[in-house]
Amino acid sequence: MKITKITSQIKKPGRFNVFLDEQFWLGVSADTLARFKLYDGLELSDNDASEITKAEIRSRLIER
Repeated sequence: MKITKITSQIKKPGRFNVFLDEQFWLGVSADTLARFKLYDGLELSDNDASEITKAEIRSRLIER
């Protein structure tokens, strides 16, 4: 899997949409984006994607 695009969310400043293989995958915080050093063109393994998803879920739970 390859990150093909990262865009900022319009309604939620500080959050970003991450696209894998041209399809929306996950909305992430700026902290998650920086922590995992996500960028366009980055290749992700299934394990990487799983770890990022888990970290983002934890981040959202803490914010609430």
